Amino acid sequence: MRAVLGEVMTEGTYAHMNRLAERYARDVSAVIARHDLPWHVGRLGGRVSYAFTPVPPRNAGQLYPRVGSSVRDALWLYLANRGIVLNGMSGAALMSPMTAESDVALHGTLFAEVIGELTGRGGR
Repeated sequence: MRAVLGEVMTEGTYAHMNRLAERYARDVSAVIARHDLPWHVGRLGGRVSYAFTPVPPRNAGQLYPRVGSSVRDALWLYLANRGIVLNGMSGAALMSPMTAESDVALHGTLFAEVIGELTGRGGR
């Protein structure tokens, strides 16, 4: 615990995770806006999730498992089959000290592609 708190979870590590989470949220928000979807993105530090509701849910009961479950399943499978695994229930991503810029970039590309396929409007 001492090593993790003193050597791994440093200000630099948190800055890295926050920077990646900001990019991740920006990428997802841009795709949602481009396709005019009634969804939103939520971010708390290095945790980012998107929900299939126009207004952010106030509690888990408003979100799980019914809202957007078919879309969530399709997204999860599409992304998982291409190397991006998110929380299966919430679709949340948690940036870690090991998360690379290329991981976030890949998610952004794949998210744009899958939403393009699901909406029939093309990837990017």
